[in-house]
Amino acid sequence: MAEILSDYTQSLVKDMDKEAGTRFSLSISEAINNLDKYATRPNIGVTISNMKEYANKYIDNALGSVSKEAKDMEDDLSRADSITRQLTQNISMQAKQHEVPIIKPFNVARDISKEETIEIDSIDDQTIKLMERLALRSDMIADFSYKFKEKAVGSWLFSGAKNYVVNVHVPQNEAMNLELAREELNGVFDAASHYVSG
Repeated sequence: MAEILSDYTQSLVKDMDKEAGTRFSLSISEAINNLDKYATRPNIGVTISNMKEYANKYIDNALGSVSKEAKDMEDDLSRADSITRQLTQNISMQAKQHEVPIIKPFNVARDISKEETIEIDSIDDQTIKLMERLALRSDMIADFSYKFKEKAVGSWLFSGAKNYVVNVHVPQNEAMNLELAREELNGVFDAASHYVSG
């Protein structure tokens, strides 16, 4: 499981396994780590689906105990979405004006040690000036922005003589960790379901 899940999600799964092992006669860890071993087990697809439902309910319950952090996360994501939308519009305008291509790549091989990373949590005139200067000095802009809980979170690579990465900052908290774990686990359960359904 170490190769598949983050440390946080692994510790969450260990907590879930205390009940899941009895409930499903198979722990979530066993199912994830040894899927080949259990793939031919009768009704394994149903078991995986039930595990996914159990994990989501477990996370929902855990979120209930951190309701303040959940509210903070929603507020932080809304702020990030607003900043991302403004920056996306500005970066697109600057790129067009300076004839710099913007791409939305699947991946870019990068030497992260040679990049300057800028985390932004607000937007003002100076931020706009920075975007203009970065666009002007770039050969291309790679847009790595993504959606999280239906909110846009901005991330751009300005590639030129020196590379700059601009990220819209979203503070981490327990609610965010739980939601990220949910996304991770749902992805693993969906892949496992697909695998056993052949």
